[in-house]
Amino acid sequence: MRVRIGLEIHQQLDTGKLFCSCPSESKEHGNFEVMRKFRAAESELGTIDRAALFESGRARECYYACPRESSCLVELDDEPPHEVNGEALRTALQISKMLEAEIFDVVCFMRKIVIDGSNTSGFQRTALIATGGKIGNTGIATICLEEDSARKVGEEDNRVYYNLDRLGVPLVEIATEPTIESAEDAQRVALELGMNLRRARVKRGLGTIRQDLNVSVDTEKGLRANRVEIKGVQRLGDIERVLKNEIERQLNLHAIRDMLVERTDRNEKMPEILDLSDAFKETGSNLVSKAIGAGKKPYGMKIAGFRGLLSRGGELRLAKEFVAHSGLKGILHGDELPGYGISDAETGRVKRILDTGENDSFVIVLDSYENARKALERIHARAVECFDGVPSEVRRAAGEYTEYMRPMPGSARMYPETDIQYIRTDDIGDIEVPITLEERERALRALGANEQQCYELLKNGYEDLFESLVRESGNPQVVLRLLNNTLVELEREGLNTGSIDIDILKRLMGGYNRGLYAREAMEEILRRVCDGAALDEAAAPFEAVDTKEAETVVDKIVEQNMGLIKAKGGDSFSALMGEAMRELRGRVDGRVLSGILKDKIEEVVHGEHKKDKS
Repeated sequence: MRVRIGLEIHQQLDTGKLFCSCPSESKEHGNFEVMRKFRAAESELGTIDRAALFESGRARECYYACPRESSCLVELDDEPPHEVNGEALRTALQISKMLEAEIFDVVCFMRKIVIDGSNTSGFQRTALIATGGKIGNTGIATICLEEDSARKVGEEDNRVYYNLDRLGVPLVEIATEPTIESAEDAQRVALELGMNLRRARVKRGLGTIRQDLNVSVDTEKGLRANRVEIKGVQRLGDIERVLKNEIERQLNLHAIRDMLVERTDRNEKMPEILDLSDAFKETGSNLVSKAIGAGKKPYGMKIAGFRGLLSRGGELRLAKEFVAHSGLKGILHGDELPGYGISDAETGRVKRILDTGENDSFVIVLDSYENARKALERIHARAVECFDGVPSEVRRAAGEYTEYMRPMPGSARMYPETDIQYIRTDDIGDIEVPITLEERERALRALGANEQQCYELLKNGYEDLFESLVRESGNPQVVLRLLNNTLVELEREGLNTGSIDIDILKRLMGGYNRGLYAREAMEEILRRVCDGAALDEAAAPFEAVDTKEAETVVDKIVEQNMGLIKAKGGDSFSALMGEAMRELRGRVDGRVLSGILKDKIEEVVHGEHKKDKS
């Protein structure tokens, strides 16, 4: 087996939008809404891109929320693009130099057809900036500057809802050569690339950098390996898991191909679609009876040679592929029947009507004839592709797995953008390259971070926060714990850490320095801020107590546990410290509390020792 992986990193730039003067700010709600429908059209060469044709066939209505603060007529495609954002272009050139790529003399924007609704114009503007760079030992194939798509906010039936706040935000797209050979290496390269990108003027935070993955798997039998593109891996930590599962899926499809060619011949002819109503005249299946009651019918077709193959692979099973291609949900197949209340007898009648053989399976669609016909035609086309192993297609990341989106686009989707002038890169002037990661690490170490802590800061993108907080409030070790541990843990829990800005962190550190609360309180305070509380409100329950008040609480705990202390002596500390922390967590420094409790236990033990002697 040989795995080939290439990365496409899409990084938002921290400038205004690419083709207008709108700020690139997120706005949850629009001031008004517009609706568009899209259809595929012929290119200048008279061909229609197959991905565009697929999206056009879905006939979806796209609704766009339009916030006035961060969108305008350019985003609505009611006005031509303005002059290219100079800061965005300079940043793209700066990144190209950082990656040692060869910059082109002229920047020429192209239109890339995209009619899934994510662009109101039906295309995305993109320009090739440079080629031939490197990140570590991995080559960089291309570096492009392009506009981001609209932000998808919901979907219902054939309606898709978008927000225009993200449309037009400048992106740098960096594509590596397909020379990465493992999921672990792919995650490492993405991490290294992400850390380097933060040296330039880029946005930070979840959603500002997205990873697309290109992967193909060759088998020992030499079966042709087609490239599969996986869209929208947002979290760096998901790359390895998504790739490992995708590699497993492709190996499963290769194995299915091997079994198919042993069982049957490839048949491009569409099987007959038959009405299966007679098989379910007195069905006990709620699923089937509900569909019939709603005016639908069970239609089915035989798929030769597929017995046992549709459920093979568990979460990666082929049946999921068939459902995704069909565009419908009410689909049943031979490998899962009897089931869903469908009996052995009914399953047998279906097999007789469809004339299935020993190695054959079947698919049933519960819908109108027209919908069933379209769905079964798509399923048949996907079944034929199984004889080639892995089809070349675009998929989306869905948790740790991937799901089908559309066919792989072809060359017919690109054509020149005539509304934007060519830009000569020589006219832009000198482009400074930011300091290297090694230089940045030296600066962080001078402020009190060790090698591992520097790595964590750079990996999580907190190096600027660290410098700012330490220079203003001191206490580098407290700041390091706050950034490398507390914030990372809150993100891992899925909390809205986007509400924690530099101002909140500075105020939090200021309160700690003034003794308003203990270090142990800071995590819980930020957790409450993530839930929507103001900082003062979140910190109020953790008002610090003085040493005298802490001693009073400890005296009470010691008095209530005299028997335990006399029996176990110093070994009682852990249990009593737990009680003290529950009582005073966040209101007194843990080290101070520990010292008080140890002294009190020692007093009891020492007193008992004296009593025994006398």
